[in-house]
Amino acid sequence: LSRQIGSVIRSRGEELVEGCVPHGRQGELPLGKRLVEMFSRCKGKGPRWVVYFPEHDEPTALTAEALVVVQALLSCEGSAQLWFVTEVPQEASTEGLVSSALQGFSRVAGLEQPSRVGGVIAADAGSAAQVCAEIDGDAGEDNVLLRGGRRWVPRLHRDKPRSGAGMQIREGRSYLVTGAFGAIGMEVAAWLMGAGARHLVLAGRRDPSVMGKPQMLERLDGWRASGIEVRTRVCDVSDASQVAELLAGIDAGGAPLAGVIHAAVSARFSPVKQASAEEVQEVFRAKLEGARVLDRATRERALDFFVLFGSGAATLGLRNGAIYAAANGALQGVVEERRALGLPALCAEWGSWRSDHAGAQHDLVGNSGLIAMQPPSALAGLAALIGEGRARGMVADVDWQILGPALAMRGRDALVSSVLGEADEAGRGQGGAGAAAWVDSLHALAPAEQRDQVLDLVGAEARAVFGMGPEDSLQEDRGLFAMGMDSLMAVRLKRRLEERTGLRLPGTVTLTYPTLAALAEYLQMRLFGDAEAVVPSPVQVAPERDLTTLAAMDDEETRAALEEELAAVQQTLAREAR
Repeated sequence: LSRQIGSVIRSRGEELVEGCVPHGRQGELPLGKRLVEMFSRCKGKGPRWVVYFPEHDEPTALTAEALVVVQALLSCEGSAQLWFVTEVPQEASTEGLVSSALQGFSRVAGLEQPSRVGGVIAADAGSAAQVCAEIDGDAGEDNVLLRGGRRWVPRLHRDKPRSGAGMQIREGRSYLVTGAFGAIGMEVAAWLMGAGARHLVLAGRRDPSVMGKPQMLERLDGWRASGIEVRTRVCDVSDASQVAELLAGIDAGGAPLAGVIHAAVSARFSPVKQASAEEVQEVFRAKLEGARVLDRATRERALDFFVLFGSGAATLGLRNGAIYAAANGALQGVVEERRALGLPALCAEWGSWRSDHAGAQHDLVGNSGLIAMQPPSALAGLAALIGEGRARGMVADVDWQILGPALAMRGRDALVSSVLGEADEAGRGQGGAGAAAWVDSLHALAPAEQRDQVLDLVGAEARAVFGMGPEDSLQEDRGLFAMGMDSLMAVRLKRRLEERTGLRLPGTVTLTYPTLAALAEYLQMRLFGDAEAVVPSPVQVAPERDLTTLAAMDDEETRAALEEELAAVQQTLAREAR
């Protein structure tokens, strides 16, 4: 396939730089340095796009390889966009053809760097022309399968539990929960007990008695006092010998194992530019290797269910979570292997939990449109997935009117297009009586007083989005993006202003009117005058910066400076368009 793609590129008269970068040969430069050297051989400003065929198949090694490739590309000047391409056989089934770890990684990397990371294309040997057309096009897809002249793309659909389906819990059986001593694990244990389980085995890497959590110990004692057999075990589930000992202890207890819920996690979040190979190893060890060990150790047992806790990050994407998404995506491979053998297996992808143990994830999803779920409602969704015998499902409470536009701003909303259509219909008619009363109260004011009131409103909502208090000040003529706003925060601000004013605002309102003053003037004219006559307030653009000044900036300072000047350009273009 790689040779065929090269032939297509040459036939179009375009320059092609080819290279083989085999791994691990003694005396060779590291992969990243070899890639940078290859990129430097391109003429002009560098390549237009980069097609990379991964060498590894194993998810941990594949993710580490993909990370090196992305970081090498981002370290080079130019605007080349990276596409991972894998060759697939010409067979009937479409299951398991594309690495779910690579999909999860590239989706988050693409959300963080949308102009530099395109996505993943899996194609057969006869699809070279289609691969080039896909890369050259602007379809907004970041995960494509091309085979036999046909094209498959994933779509997320809203689902409802089927009537009559229920999860079976048997009193005389044991149920194992790993990662049990985090907040989620304890909620799962309580849920199993409420569903009828009388023998619980709770495993974690640390002894709960030395974790400094007296409330957890009291809860465990309370369950035991109610007649439930609760055994706590210290176990690293990525260690096969420790898992074998754990299962032997369950067998000795007289209540055979009937269900496994693998909820162990190592949650580390960092931008793809800063992630490390050590992070890949740590996250995959807890999540994927533990799942593999539990799978192999229980294949001969008659289980009613085998559940792996994944994350919606693997499907939707989670800022700073490329490695986390890859590890969670890789769980699907374990599920597919088990189900191919006729064994029960489910990967449950979660949104945000109200009692989520991953505090870092809370900070990241707070602005993303993922609404924290109460454990009872979240676990009701899990019971439905288990009862229906599903292989995969996401349980999440999502505000699509926040997440959808945020994905659209990065050109990555095709996956969720069907649910976005439903959300758009449900979201029509913003505001309400409160918004109408506020607007009515301003009609009697002079224009200057109206402007002050609207500016106060915009400032208050912006402070809420930034996580600031009422006493904190914001410069009304400084660019919002220069003050640290990102696209998700921009969507939240738009949504809050719609609710407070009753207006329906364009998705690019914070780009067209990128300061508090410009937003206030726009809203004032929409509410009380001719919106087409609005001329936004000038943005205070930083003075021209020479190369020495830019070189002294760190990444965040450079990003803020560029976004501030981009906001000024957007504002000028909008003014000229009118």
